[in-house]
Amino acid sequence: MTSYPSLALTDCTLHLITPSPTEPSIALLTINRPSVKNAFRPETVEDMIKAVRTIELDSNVGVLLLRGSGESWSSKQTAKTNVTDITPN
Repeated sequence: MTSYPSLALTDCTLHLITPSPTEPSIALLTINRPSVKNAFRPETVEDMIKAVRTIELDSNVGVLLLRGSGESWSSKQTAKTNVTDITPN
């Protein structure tokens, strides 16, 4: 498994899994906020947007898998944050 070292993410990590040289890679995007059950906040959404844009430019990626670290995928968003107000750059 390799990562995108030049991609600066706050709440997520992005790795590539390459099964074999002849098969497409799998991009694995992990939300790393287990202490709050991976609740979304603006930084989380911004990380996801950056990751998807990076993956779009990589012709070797065939699929994107999303996962949450810890015991939960996600508990939606933090109570103090409205992530629908985020506008992608």
